[in-house]
Amino acid sequence: MGRVERRRSWAVGFLLAVGMVGFSALLLWIHGGALARAMATPFLYLGWFVDRLPQVLVWGTLVVLGVLVSRRMGRRQARVRRFHEPSVPSQDGLETLARQIRMSDRSLWSRRRLGARLSRTAVAIRVRREGLEPEVVWRELRSGQWPRDKRLAEVLRPPRRGRLGDAYAHDLEHSLSLLEGWRRGDDLEHG
Repeated sequence: MGRVERRRSWAVGFLLAVGMVGFSALLLWIHGGALARAMATPFLYLGWFVDRLPQVLVWGTLVVLGVLVSRRMGRRQARVRRFHEPSVPSQDGLETLARQIRMSDRSLWSRRRLGARLSRTAVAIRVRREGLEPEVVWRELRSGQWPRDKRLAEVLRPPRRGRLGDAYAHDLEHSLSLLEGWRRGDDLEHG
């Protein structure tokens, strides 16, 4: 559980506790008793005070407070997300990638998973470099218009059926070197 969730849990818990104490005090006050009256009296005064205010003021204040709290929570969540995004792939992610690479010479499923992963990387690089919309690049990739390099295209879009052979390892190496070059700033030439 992160810091934001813990704070939210504390806030909800505090509000529930205050509500339960107030409700208990009201019930005790209705049934009598000096202690009950001492507990319920502040809540009754607060209720009477709020009741005398114009409703527009009460509801407007609640709306403004709700907006302020939600904006503050949203900013805090965005800040927490930004600082907790891993800059290095997790160990599980690296193990999965290594397993997919090892299995790709024996499994079409592993080739498709690896192709999907590398496709996301290639699309992200092209979108960032050329300023295109991701949907346009994905459409070009799926239709076969991009990339023009046949070996890269076969790695990014592996066929559903096909033969397993050792040429895939060379195509994968070629594709990874192309993607690394694109990331460094080499000319894309649209694949």
